[in-house]
Amino acid sequence: HFFISVRTGCTELLAEAAELCEVIVWTASRAEYANPIIHFLDEGRCITHRLYQQQCLKNATGAPKDISKLGRDVQRLVVVDDDPATYALNPDNAIPVTSWWGILQTKNSRLERIFFERCVESWTSPSS
Repeated sequence: HFFISVRTGCTELLAEAAELCEVIVWTASRAEYANPIIHFLDEGRCITHRLYQQQCLKNATGAPKDISKLGRDVQRLVVVDDDPATYALNPDNAIPVTSWWGILQTKNSRLERIFFERCVESWTSPSS
């Protein structure tokens, strides 16, 4: 058994994101640990794919995620992560977020949501 503390606005952001784009969770954790947490967070079944530690590259600085391996247009992918080492291969695609350990941080959550929404708007605008 374990305790899960959900970042303010997380489930709402997942639902909103799923209306606009495909939501893929790629965690540096092992599937056995991550799956129950993802299942708990994804009440609306918004997440279409899950990737785990096994799909991360291994190097001395951590476990970077090579988003070119996802088979999607890299120009239209966003990596939301609290560890710069995980998006080091694709820094232009990153939305850095603060680490969260259960402390109320609604200001950062709102800023991160606004940034995400602007990314999606730029992809869906007629000039894209």
